Amino acid sequence: MVLASNNAATFDSPAAKLEILESLVKSAKVYAPVVQTYMKTTPSMGTRIEWFDQNLGNGTVTLSSGYTAGAGSMVISASSLVSPYQIKANIHQVQTQNGSATYNITAYNSGTNTLTITLAQGSDANLASGTTLFLIRDVNLGANANSDPDLWTVTSDFNYISNFAFTIKLANPNKNGQLSYHLDDLSFANQLENLMPEAVRTLERRVIKDTRAQGSGAAARNGNAIQSGNGSRAGGIISLANARGLYTASSGSAGLSEDILTTDMLTLRERGAFSTVSEKTRDMGLSYCKAFCNNQVIGDVNKLIRIGRDAAAFFGPNDKIGGKGGTFGNVLVADGVAIEFIPSDGMADNEILYVPDDNLIEVRVLRMMEEQEPIPGGDNETRMYTVTYSTCVKSPWKLGYRSNLIRI
Repeated sequence: MVLASNNAATFDSPAAKLEILESLVKSAKVYAPVVQTYMKTTPSMGTRIEWFDQNLGNGTVTLSSGYTAGAGSMVISASSLVSPYQIKANIHQVQTQNGSATYNITAYNSGTNTLTITLAQGSDANLASGTTLFLIRDVNLGANANSDPDLWTVTSDFNYISNFAFTIKLANPNKNGQLSYHLDDLSFANQLENLMPEAVRTLERRVIKDTRAQGSGAAARNGNAIQSGNGSRAGGIISLANARGLYTASSGSAGLSEDILTTDMLTLRERGAFSTVSEKTRDMGLSYCKAFCNNQVIGDVNKLIRIGRDAAAFFGPNDKIGGKGGTFGNVLVADGVAIEFIPSDGMADNEILYVPDDNLIEVRVLRMMEEQEPIPGGDNETRMYTVTYSTCVKSPWKLGYRSNLIRI
């Protein structure tokens, strides 16, 4: 609209009313510390990957049923990846932890996990189911070498590959910038940037939680699939580790507490999480452990901090300068371990994944939003962006997973 007197434009004119601010603010919440920490790009890899690890025995056995004095035999729990042992008849002995009795092992039935024993030293006595005994050895001076050699063989695991993709299709005028508000909104580069948070978040969740699947049509040798088939999935950290000795604990109706954290760290320590094969004394300095969790668990960590906070110090006159108050932290110390709580989009609000050693996990990424050949289609163009990866979890008995936490 213009004024009749001088033809000047008024505020009814579109030219007078429209203003475009050429700035764009994007927002997306993505917590992907597992991918950030353990991702290793590789130019090539197989469709099935394998790796090796080894857990040496800690020299104990556990009674799976009670022992009656004079019975002449004990039944023990089976050897496992978590607590492996090799028993040699007429060489190994079992000893009570207080040293009150030592028994010769004269025979071992690995099928029934039964030890045939005779008292070697001390006083024979009843022992309850669940009793842990030291596994020691003794041999006469000048004895011949044992016919059964003391060899520890490695164990192995494997994983398949996973793949997912995104598709972007743009009309040519948009792709070529012929229709634009100067924000470059409908371009391949901008849309790829928009999809990247979802790609990373998806990768984080699948790396942690997916279940291994062979897929269909995989080549096999001697009944063993030697590659991935169509539709294969790489097993995630928790499922791979759980199949081979992951420490798992359910809190039931309990919330996070320092006692729970101490129990978890003690258990992982007994499994060798914070020591090496060459160490013969415990390092009494601080060890470190990553604890991947949900933001709600971070909130519980800070409730524990608030519970333990000295109110007198917090409400002292010097602490109120500037009107600021409160505390926040993401590291708690339990059993000499500094536990760093790290929020991840792959974790629910009632669980924690403990990783005491970064060398135990590797996320091998072959393609990360790799652009495939453009597909022209009349007055438009389609491009596909692909993610291909696999996950490796070594020595899973050193990892921990606590579930069923409730809010505190």
